Amino acid sequence: MLKETMKKFTAFIILFTLAAGILPPGAFTSHGAGVRPSASDIPSGTLIIGTHLIHIKALNSELLSIASDSGGGQQSVYYKSEFAQGAWFDISNASGFSEISHEGTPVKNSVIDALTLTHWTKEDGKTIELDTGRVVDIHKINDPSDFSTLSELAELKTRREMLIEALKEEETGENRKKLQSIERVIAAPFNSQELQRISQEMDAIEKYINHLKESNAREDWINTVTELKGLMNSSRTLLCYREAGERLNSEISFVETKITDSDGKKAAASDLSSAYYSCLDAVNKKISELETGQPGSLPADSLGREKIKYSEEVLRHAIDSSYDKADISLQKYMSVQNILEGLKLDIPLELSILKPLLTAACGELFSICSAGVPEDYRAAVASGEPAVVLGSIKAEHMSALSSLISDVKSITWYIKERESDSALLQADLSSVMKGCLDTIPKIPQDDVHDDTLVIVKELVSWFNNEISLIREQEIATGLSSGLKALDDKISDLAEDYLTALDSRNLSLAQSIKSEIDELSARRSDMYESASQEQAKLLAQKEELEARLEEALGNGDSILAGELLDLLASVNTSLSIRSNATDKVSSAINAAIADLFSEFEEHLDKNSLPDALSKMNEISDMLKGNPSASGTSLPLLKSDLSKVQSKLGKAEAEGRLTDCDSLKAIELLINTLLESASGPGSNISKLKDSVSSGLDSLLSGVKNDAVKAAAASLKKDLNENKFTDALSKLKDISKELGSPPSSSLQKLEGQLEALAEAASISQQPPGSTDALKNALLSRLDSLLSKSGAASGSSQQMLLKILLLDRLGKDTEYSAIKDWIKSMQDDALALLTSSGYDYTAEDFKFIGKTGYVSLKELAKITGRRYVWQRSTGTASIAKGKASMVFKSGSTDIVIDGKTKKLPGKAVASQGVIYAPISYVAAELGYSWIPAGKKSKPLIYPQGMDETVEKLFK
Repeated sequence: MLKETMKKFTAFIILFTLAAGILPPGAFTSHGAGVRPSASDIPSGTLIIGTHLIHIKALNSELLSIASDSGGGQQSVYYKSEFAQGAWFDISNASGFSEISHEGTPVKNSVIDALTLTHWTKEDGKTIELDTGRVVDIHKINDPSDFSTLSELAELKTRREMLIEALKEEETGENRKKLQSIERVIAAPFNSQELQRISQEMDAIEKYINHLKESNAREDWINTVTELKGLMNSSRTLLCYREAGERLNSEISFVETKITDSDGKKAAASDLSSAYYSCLDAVNKKISELETGQPGSLPADSLGREKIKYSEEVLRHAIDSSYDKADISLQKYMSVQNILEGLKLDIPLELSILKPLLTAACGELFSICSAGVPEDYRAAVASGEPAVVLGSIKAEHMSALSSLISDVKSITWYIKERESDSALLQADLSSVMKGCLDTIPKIPQDDVHDDTLVIVKELVSWFNNEISLIREQEIATGLSSGLKALDDKISDLAEDYLTALDSRNLSLAQSIKSEIDELSARRSDMYESASQEQAKLLAQKEELEARLEEALGNGDSILAGELLDLLASVNTSLSIRSNATDKVSSAINAAIADLFSEFEEHLDKNSLPDALSKMNEISDMLKGNPSASGTSLPLLKSDLSKVQSKLGKAEAEGRLTDCDSLKAIELLINTLLESASGPGSNISKLKDSVSSGLDSLLSGVKNDAVKAAAASLKKDLNENKFTDALSKLKDISKELGSPPSSSLQKLEGQLEALAEAASISQQPPGSTDALKNALLSRLDSLLSKSGAASGSSQQMLLKILLLDRLGKDTEYSAIKDWIKSMQDDALALLTSSGYDYTAEDFKFIGKTGYVSLKELAKITGRRYVWQRSTGTASIAKGKASMVFKSGSTDIVIDGKTKKLPGKAVASQGVIYAPISYVAAELGYSWIPAGKKSKPLIYPQGMDETVEKLFK
């Protein structure tokens, strides 16, 4: 109970003391031997756990365990707070910082002075006995080899004292034999050679700990060695309890068969026999607890095994007094610990550990794959075992292989996080990928061949993608710096241009503008080349993938390696060009939107010359970027309606100057609308691309039904019936039978884009307003049906979820951005009302969304506790808990181990886990909300509410 209390405590108290670094250094008053400090003299930042005074800076897991066991009847935990002028607080059930500040309820000094205190661990980590003042080894405070001090045998100690008193009054043979029996259990010394060895080694480790303290070593190093020594102490304690169990069993036999009364007749010593059985139960329970804490089988992951290896080295060198070697091993142990926790504190050392581990893990993987079915499978086949047994062995083998591949990926990920030399990183990953390719033809043709081949090929693909990403980053950095240089130069020239205009130096201004136009053209060319090459690269990618599959199937690792290099290059180029195209499209659309906004502002204010100037700018922008025409169509149509309305009014009122400006604007807009649907428009280009792509896809296909569908599709395409054409393409896909190729998927995407563009262009002016009004009407109806109070946090949350659902309907596709904006407004209101359901600390690892457990705990009303020494974190509420371990897929939920869909990862003392799985286990769901797609985490019951409303 006390240990659990302290675990809760450390979740918040250390955050505000050690992290803040505000405890006064050297705050302890010196006290003489046998002098216990009063409550007022004890320095702030001190805990009382059990009968121990412990400075918060000296607290570690070993000291916590020893102090917690010392409590007896003293179960409360107290803290002298530096945040409340040294007041004492009972933090046994504390859950927040307020409870150790002025908002908390203080405990009187007299209560503290009345407590039993035996030991004091000061800020320097040294522990003294309060009755003698001497410094003691914390692991010698309780000596498990003195069986008379074991709480599990306390009943025997009491019986011994009673028997001594009884024998003083009357000597009987029965009582004398009972006393001798009890003394054989609790008074006979235990000092086996094994116990002596462990005790001597612990003394040697304590000397090394003192050496570290004298050398001013880091506190985490000292605490780590103390915890390793604690494991040895557990082994010593276990040895003693096993001896106590053996003694009890022996004496049970004795009292049940050999105790006699004064007449020499057998006496029924049932009282002592019952006491022995009771003590034996308690001892066996303690043995089970100690065995649970002992190191078991080696961890499955390489870093876990490496951690154990270095811990053993630290202890071995410390016992031999080879402190320099112990320091080196301890440094490596701490580096492995940092890697597992997501910390990057000594990157060269961490890489020197990780890279050999990757080589070793890959070597093991390749060896297992090349060996085929395991020996026990062969033996089972030879002995005629049934299929169910063979299947079980096979499944276990494949599971081990999958775990090894997962280990390889994890180590690779840790290396990627640290290796800054792109060439070195690519060489490391390419070496592993080559090893995979070389292994493929060596996989035996046996019962695990196909399954092994699948996962090795998947690993090849994974490494190929990782290499592509590295190359992409390299090229993207170059492209980005090139673009930035152009942007900076254009920006400087733009200032010179404005200065020249202000000075009325028109010839200089024209010269500068020509230079700006030239640089802008170069910038556009960089993007244009990316866009033009994309279709060619997609076709090349499809061809390479088909050839790679064939090479892998034939076991041609050399050809496969060459194809993978080409494929990585193509993937990189595609990604760069796609990103570039997206980036420029986004920038152009934003610029055009700003121009339209400025145009409408001038039009509304009747500043018609300025409005005409803005429409000329829009015209120039659209002519230079035809791909933006589709998104501008509804804006042009809406503005044309406004211009024509103003023109009619100006003509009626005889404002001839205004009429001239408005007619010029009308002519410009009509010209733009015609070019948007003309032969050179983006829509026409897209139609041509679909037609040529279809011809390429079906070249060589002899299926008459497919040919007929293709002819009908082209007819629909020419008549701008894009929805019908899309339906025909899906019929073709079904006729072809095989999974859709990337070319087919591309055609589907192009037709969907055409259908959406046609839908927008056919809408009358202001039709998006009609769509918005229709959605608002439907939203109001749904919210009204929900019964949620207007303006309440529940209504705001429901509104966001309803908007998410409505935004997925194709009828509202034209106003998706507007719907996202509405979600942002509702999110802001929800947050301002005190309910923040959004997770800011969120990242994608691969395609899986990972959330900070610390933030998730806050949102769901739970406690987050990070245990640095074990690399674990828990989120808990009441008795319900979930425990995660960095680098592992294991998750312990209320004591039961389950599997995460991906490994938990740690960064800066925070563990991240797959959001969908963990949220669901806690009874929550999530959606990406608003324009920035922030993860919104909410109770699952809200999903049912939304479903009912839509029904």
